[in-house]
Amino acid sequence: MIEYAQEILARLATELQPLVPAIAMTVSASILLIAVPDNIITMSRVMVNYLRGLRERTSSRKRQWQRAIANFIPWRMTSSKNMV
Repeated sequence: MIEYAQEILARLATELQPLVPAIAMTVSASILLIAVPDNIITMSRVMVNYLRGLRERTSSRKRQWQRAIANFIPWRMTSSKNMV
């Protein structure tokens, strides 16, 4: 039962997280509450792990954007001798 709830959580996180993380989190929490009503400790551990993973993915994505922007800006073209 726990594995089934975790699988549903993973699917929802994969499909909804890029669009609206808060909605994915709420829907996932609701499904876990329905699927595992008698094991709140396990549910909270699953949610904590989900939030940890979400934070790691978000910071990784942020670093990717920062790298992409840094690589895109043509720093050498803005040197003083190229300025008019």
